[in-house]
Amino acid sequence: MSGISEKGKERYLQLLQMNDEVEKGKIQKAISNIKTTDALENFIEKSIENQTIYNKLLKLLPKSERPAFQAHFHQADLDAQAELIKENEKLLQQIQLTSIECQQQYIDFLQVESDQEKTIELKKKILHATKPEEINQLITSTFPNLLQQLNDDAKESLSQLPDHDRQEILKTIHLNSQKSGVTNDHLGGLIKQKQQAQLKKDKAVLTDEWGPKLSLEGEERKQFLFSIMEFPQADQNALKDLFDKVNPDSIQNFLSVYHTGFNKKERIELLGTIIYLYKGWPPLTIKLCNTSSSLSNFDRLSIWKKTRSDQVTLLTKLDELLQG
Repeated sequence: MSGISEKGKERYLQLLQMNDEVEKGKIQKAISNIKTTDALENFIEKSIENQTIYNKLLKLLPKSERPAFQAHFHQADLDAQAELIKENEKLLQQIQLTSIECQQQYIDFLQVESDQEKTIELKKKILHATKPEEINQLITSTFPNLLQQLNDDAKESLSQLPDHDRQEILKTIHLNSQKSGVTNDHLGGLIKQKQQAQLKKDKAVLTDEWGPKLSLEGEERKQFLFSIMEFPQADQNALKDLFDKVNPDSIQNFLSVYHTGFNKKERIELLGTIIYLYKGWPPLTIKLCNTSSSLSNFDRLSIWKKTRSDQVTLLTKLDELLQG
């Protein structure tokens, strides 16, 4: 990823966040074989475009049709993915003629309805519909009266919940509809409960693969990730492994001076020095990161012999900042 623009790095992070660990590995392998910056950025843009439409389409297919669609997409190259999307895009176009609320209702119906024949039949009817009003009617007719009786505020709150939370509420309505076990007040309480849980979750979840071990947030976190992208994947993995083995307090101390004490060029070179040392001499590097003050004269001489003068300068500067 060395040499790629900051926008390209942002888009690369976005692409990784759209995929699971298996697909991330495939992306990283494909990228390792791309030789030029332009080709790399083009690959990232096309991948995001395909993945974005694929994610939308997958939600719109009945559950029984999803495995084959997923398998074909993930086994295909970028051009074949685009062709597969083209074959299925009419469904997306039809659904997008309706309101956001109606689109959510369709997605929810696919998840909540256990009879797959009903979901397949609804999809067929939508594909053959000629007017947005007809599609709206097909979708809204699938839901119980209790949902349609909610006030506007409750409907808006329900629509803003993540899919899995909203669908859990709808399953509750569906299972209890014949028992009169769910009232408007009960439903409103369920929605508020899910909202509060989501607020807590949003504060705790970090979307990149470094997770909570990287305590930086916002712009500083993004810039740290950009610096890491300058290195091959094997070096990135080595740095992650080191972070796993070093005391959390030591990582926190390092990050507290990383941005304020070094310029952009120095930050990349410092990471490169740490990665180089860890790949060659893991125990010594872990000791350096955890308790540099406890390094013996022999340890310091050993590090001095293994590094260049500019690397020693960076490590000395880091030690001074940490001690100060």
